[in-house]
Amino acid sequence: MDEGIEKDIHVAKRVAGLTGHESPWVVRWYSSIELCAVRRAETRHEVNAEEDMPRHCLTLDLKDDATAIAEYKRYHVKIWPEVRQSLLDAGVVAMEIYLLGTRMFMIMDVDDKFSLSAKATADAANAKVQEWEAIMSGFQQPLPQSRPGQRWVVMERVFSLAEQ
Repeated sequence: MDEGIEKDIHVAKRVAGLTGHESPWVVRWYSSIELCAVRRAETRHEVNAEEDMPRHCLTLDLKDDATAIAEYKRYHVKIWPEVRQSLLDAGVVAMEIYLLGTRMFMIMDVDDKFSLSAKATADAANAKVQEWEAIMSGFQQPLPQSRPGQRWVVMERVFSLAEQ
């Protein structure tokens, strides 16, 4: 593990106030924090943090059905290779999706050639992506703010620590 990742884990432990004598649920919670710190550090070190890479944040709801949510998550353990390739071909450098209840939050770091409209056009011409999207749409429900036919909605950034 490189020095940057170890530093992130150390910070996560300090912020969490871990002493080494925690109950099992705290250890499981810490393990999640550690994993997030490792993933974030790995992403930061893999993608040159000095570059000002564009980021898109989107949100969407899943249907309020525990079985369907579990199935949606299962599909995302290992997405189809064609879907992964379509993301890479469009200029998506990194993507993460988070879930709280039924609300999902997607973070996409993209290169300078990325365009949401170009991605939509390419997806419409890709039979495997269309098949994937048809399956995913069965788990998803539009937000009240969605336009007809829209699922993922672009979020407005309201704060940046780096700009303070």
